[in-house]
Amino acid sequence: MPANVAVNSGLDVEQVQDRLTGGIVGWQVRYYPELSSTNDEARRLAAAGEAEGTVVVAETQTAGRGRRGRQWLDIPGRFLLFSIILRHAPGSKSVPVVSLGTAAA
Repeated sequence: MPANVAVNSGLDVEQVQDRLTGGIVGWQVRYYPELSSTNDEARRLAAAGEAEGTVVVAETQTAGRGRRGRQWLDIPGRFLLFSIILRHAPGSKSVPVVSLGTAAA
């Protein structure tokens, strides 16, 4: 961890957005000190019309899930807990590729 990043200090959303220079992901960051699940919140926001590329970040999750519905445990301020809203065309075959690439990263 870089010396200038403090654990449990809260996320500086403006600093994160300034460093994200990609075309879609990260132009909007929704930060929450605590969520039940970043994935659940991203789904809720997407259903409400939130734009593609929005990143949902939490310091801690109370009901996060891992693969196959396994419980996801975290230590506040020590893990990257986020979900990204991505949209794809119906029938697109790119979803598995994005999932695999994200997991590998």
